[in-house]
Amino acid sequence: MKVDIIDTIKSRVGDVVRVEDSSAKEKAQLRYRQLKEEIKARTLEEVVNKLELAKALYEIKKINYTYLMGMIIF
Repeated sequence: MKVDIIDTIKSRVGDVVRVEDSSAKEKAQLRYRQLKEEIKARTLEEVVNKLELAKALYEIKKINYTYLMGMIIF
């Protein structure tokens, strides 16, 4: 997955080594860092969303279990 991310960034920014102008090179490096941070933020957001979903599903299962146990006892 890391290789895919680097390839995506390079395709959007261009390979920094190929840039001749120093200001263009600096801009490319800045854009590279920004995209890298954006991808990292999206990945963290996805992890948080999955954890929240897992927590909600756990709560639903817990409620269902409690309800079923109540029906069995009475």
